[in-house]
Amino acid sequence: MMNKRDFRVSTIALLLGIAVAATGQTPFPSSGTYPHEPYNGLQVVYQLGGAVIASQEENQDWTRTLTWRGTLTSGHLRLSGEARRFGGWNPPTVSATLLVVVEVDGQRSEVKEELLRDSTKSFDVSVPIPPNAQKGSVRLELVGIYNVGTRDVKLIGSFAAGEKTKTSPPREGRKEAAVKPETAAETAGEEVCLSGVQIRGGIAGPEARLVGDPLTLTKNSVISKVTNEGDGFWIEGGGKIYRFKSTDNPVGTVIPAGTYQAFPNLKPNQSLAAVTVCFKVPE
Repeated sequence: MMNKRDFRVSTIALLLGIAVAATGQTPFPSSGTYPHEPYNGLQVVYQLGGAVIASQEENQDWTRTLTWRGTLTSGHLRLSGEARRFGGWNPPTVSATLLVVVEVDGQRSEVKEELLRDSTKSFDVSVPIPPNAQKGSVRLELVGIYNVGTRDVKLIGSFAAGEKTKTSPPREGRKEAAVKPETAAETAGEEVCLSGVQIRGGIAGPEARLVGDPLTLTKNSVISKVTNEGDGFWIEGGGKIYRFKSTDNPVGTVIPAGTYQAFPNLKPNQSLAAVTVCFKVPE
């Protein structure tokens, strides 16, 4: 029987799926951390490219599964990020395996890794999206092996053919600076989004890191909405930094034309957080 929480999640996903079909906007961020708190020591920081997420559902029945449905854009369908395996949980983790698969119209790319206790593994898997692509999919499975069995964290995405827009080419390894900025649409009222992740050093891995693709605003734009897991956030670019506290309401703030990145501030006990900032060109 579906509990109240599952009913709310399913209803929200359905309503937002209808909204994206009607408006062309993206109600779900393309990057984040899942789950928000480690599940039996397992957690994933992810960033999705080459697709628009129209609906999202979560299953917490012995696994932690995030399921996406949406449409392809263009460039490359890509899933990148970092898988984490924390120790010190009861029962203790003895090993974990990581599988990441990306597929577009039968063309497939995958990576398989093994994680030791208290370790992380970066991943970056992509497949080109041809102009006439009909369908694509992504799948991530992080499986922890324990003395009483296994537990899983999964990301599963299914994407149908959709309107094609310019996207960034795939990065090589962890060279974030080599990414070509995505360019915002110039049509008044259209919405584009920018995502970024901050990872704390020491607790979350060997080094502190900021991960996020840049976005170029070709015209002065206003912030239309923000989804933030951290304690405030900042937008940087063009030699300027725009800072927003968690108590601020950034919606309506005008950001001049330029190339920007956005990152969250971490709360005192957070090891990682993600932020998505959306912009519109004023009508």
